[in-house]
Amino acid sequence: MTSLEIILFVYAWLFIIIGVAMVLRTKLMAKWVSELIEETEDLFGMGFWTLIMGLIVLGIAGFQITWTGTLWLLPLLGWLTTLKGALLVLLPDVFKPIVKPFYRSSGVMMFGGVVALVIGIWMLYI
Repeated sequence: MTSLEIILFVYAWLFIIIGVAMVLRTKLMAKWVSELIEETEDLFGMGFWTLIMGLIVLGIAGFQITWTGTLWLLPLLGWLTTLKGALLVLLPDVFKPIVKPFYRSSGVMMFGGVVALVIGIWMLYI
């Protein structure tokens, strides 16, 4: 396994585990997310680690998205992760209204869990 395949494998299992948790424990996940976004300090800490993770992925996978093969997904995930981390660190108050509709409705949370689960399974098999 190359380092890129290992990162894709980690992302796949991260999506699968979070997707299963969102489907099976919808109310608990909604409560956790609502408590998390109320604390700006927690958002900053989460954003800091998300930013580091995204930059590590970009450092290993490369900054340019090449649309050949299946490894185009890694730089895309790296950029999205870096963008999310930067948003959480620099503008945590902008992030709060974006997330609120997702945890207030259990149907939206469950749909998001199913989507995350499908993406994770797809990433395992590409």
